[in-house]
Amino acid sequence: MEYRKFYFRNGKGEQIPLNGENGIYASDPSGLGVDRSRTYADLGGGFFSVTYDGSLPMQAPGFKLIFTRRHHQYEDYQSLIRWLAAAGDGLRLVYVPYGGTAYHRKVLVRKITKKEITKVRWLECPCEVQTLSPWYRPAEYSAALASRALDVMRYPVRYTQERYARSHAPTYSVELTPDGDMPAALSLSFTGAIVNPVISLVGLSSGKAYGTCRVAHTLSAGTTFEWSSNPADSYCRKVASGVVTDLYDYMDPDESPFFLLGLDEPCALRLTGDSISGSGTVKANYFFASV
Repeated sequence: MEYRKFYFRNGKGEQIPLNGENGIYASDPSGLGVDRSRTYADLGGGFFSVTYDGSLPMQAPGFKLIFTRRHHQYEDYQSLIRWLAAAGDGLRLVYVPYGGTAYHRKVLVRKITKKEITKVRWLECPCEVQTLSPWYRPAEYSAALASRALDVMRYPVRYTQERYARSHAPTYSVELTPDGDMPAALSLSFTGAIVNPVISLVGLSSGKAYGTCRVAHTLSAGTTFEWSSNPADSYCRKVASGVVTDLYDYMDPDESPFFLLGLDEPCALRLTGDSISGSGTVKANYFFASV
């Protein structure tokens, strides 16, 4: 029989399983559902109208951590506490329901209540976490500039090369399919030489421009250009020889530079510039009210 699974994950991608593999088990989970969020307008005379009706994930999941390794319960407890402290604000709770897809949620541990060892020699510790994001499913697509359009891969993405008539510089383009219950956050990492990079999101059916990030700056070969529209961690920056430099001062203030992938239609995320060469990776975090 297949069971749901939980993990703690840090910013380095290291995971602590909470399914009994290492003597730590997450039992009796709560707060994994959804809150129906509504606001109302008072029409008078006892009548009300719903002005907003949406679904939000519950904000305070919790569970009981059970340490089961005989003679090592306190040792395992102390090791987990140190690991959580080192994870800092990069901590994620990973939830794998019965279907096998992993969903992540940014969290902080609010409280772990340490109790006595039970008659069956288990150390049971109720754990409460504070959520800092909805549940999300990360999807990653890697692409390189190509001289011809490639066939659609097994992921919902196509890699193409287009040309702007004005600059004749190639365009790095990735098609993204909407998913989830709310707009998805996007991020891009591109290593190479770019003059005046431009990132844009365009609807494939409507041709509508959903946002553009223009950066009046030259990035030399070997430099990594990084951009993210995550509401909790948006940035536009370059990384050269290990030094991170924000590029906010070079961005066009009249544009909408930190756009999200909406739910209405598939879109193309494009990167171009006056000149460009290199390769990059695009990530989409699809957010869910409940999983």
